[in-house]
Amino acid sequence: MFITLAKNLKSTPLQVADDPRWARIVARDKSADGEFWYSVATTGVYCRPSCP
Repeated sequence: MFITLAKNLKSTPLQVADDPRWARIVARDKSADGEFWYSVATTGVYCRPSCP
């Protein structure tokens, strides 16, 4: 699984496990809400880190 980060209008694919935000999503960290959101490319669903 890969994620894409926007940096200066360029995209860089990273391994999900290498991104520190992934641990916050897995933990459903409510303190991360408002800092970022994530989405599923195949369904178009997006969510806050605390969403189940």
